[in-house]
Amino acid sequence: MIDIDHFKSVNDQFGHDCGDQVLRFVASRLRGIGLGPVYRYGGEEFTIVTTSMDLQTFKDALEQVRALVEESNFTVRSAHRPRRNPTDDSKEKSERRTKRVPLTVSIGAAQSSSDRPNPEEVIATADRALYRAKKTGRNRISVIR
Repeated sequence: MIDIDHFKSVNDQFGHDCGDQVLRFVASRLRGIGLGPVYRYGGEEFTIVTTSMDLQTFKDALEQVRALVEESNFTVRSAHRPRRNPTDDSKEKSERRTKRVPLTVSIGAAQSSSDRPNPEEVIATADRALYRAKKTGRNRISVIR
């Protein structure tokens, strides 16, 4: 389970169109790691379900995504942005109308076991791990084994 930290403040400060851009941006980063299908679970939460790797390998890949999102400094696109890349003359004007927004994600991970053999239980456990990550400071990964 992956949750965009402070997503409500992005929507409040920049509007829902920007919030949609943030959702697409994070989803593209999650798809880019190739761990499996990425699903929007609700609001600003995503989930990735995989059956092909152990939890430590999965956690290492998720750490790469967490760091990539943190380092990205998402750029809010102006509603008046040009359709093509700006020329050197217009680039300065365009840069004044953009804003970089720091983004982070919190991630909770779990795996199936004899205690949680079905997918619903694994997802519920990963959700608990996610809330533990958020409670302990956000921008981190929490794993429940």
